[in-house]
Amino acid sequence: MDCIVELTGIDKSFGSTEVLRGVRLCVRRGETLAIVGPSGSGKSTLARLILGLDPPTGGQIVVDGVDVTDEGPRAEPRDGFSMVFQSGGLLDSMTVRDNVAFPLSPSTMTGLHEPEVGERVDRLLEALKLSHRADALPNALSGGEQKRVAIARALISEPEVIVYDEPTSGLDPDTRREIAAIMKQQQDERGVTSVMVTHDMATCLGIADRVVLLDGEGGIAERGEPSALLEQDSKFRDVVDESAVSETKAGLDDP
Repeated sequence: MDCIVELTGIDKSFGSTEVLRGVRLCVRRGETLAIVGPSGSGKSTLARLILGLDPPTGGQIVVDGVDVTDEGPRAEPRDGFSMVFQSGGLLDSMTVRDNVAFPLSPSTMTGLHEPEVGERVDRLLEALKLSHRADALPNALSGGEQKRVAIARALISEPEVIVYDEPTSGLDPDTRREIAAIMKQQQDERGVTSVMVTHDMATCLGIADRVVLLDGEGGIAERGEPSALLEQDSKFRDVVDESAVSETKAGLDDP
């Protein structure tokens, strides 16, 4: 099993509040892993541990065979990792083009020259159907466009792993399918490993290779392929409603 990120016996507490306890997880290279569970179950905390933004209270984190347990906390995701924030996290004073290019600005010391950055930005804007919005400010964009810009910005540094925090929240069903299709396309075409924290079960069922269901008590209740869990596991079925299954059967639109 090729784990790009492996967590063993992970505990995480904030003061006297225990959020995660004894979590064991392998994020497999090239997969889309969905993290689901009730509110307050530790989904975002688990994502932050994977990104390196928070250190664990106990246990071990290994990335690409290297023990990184004692590296945190960090202000930015670890090298080779990117994040798409639930809010998009776009900089209001910057155009779409500048938002996408921001991770490759001179202050990040990427070694890329300005023409190379421009070419990379243009390719991404075209791929995500944003070229016509390149000079727009974020407040002029629709919710779906803002999400696509956030994904483009996460992709610009060509990461191995992207963590999505509620990537389809607040979007209408058609736009949710559009964003989900883009995520799936990036996995298929670029081999990006994706970790998705979500309450959107239709997207989870539609694009996740595996699902981790947190139990709300600090641990993992179930894990496995979504179709198998849906057929066999009552705990997973409890968080999936019929509308999510119907939307998934309708299929994902092309981005």
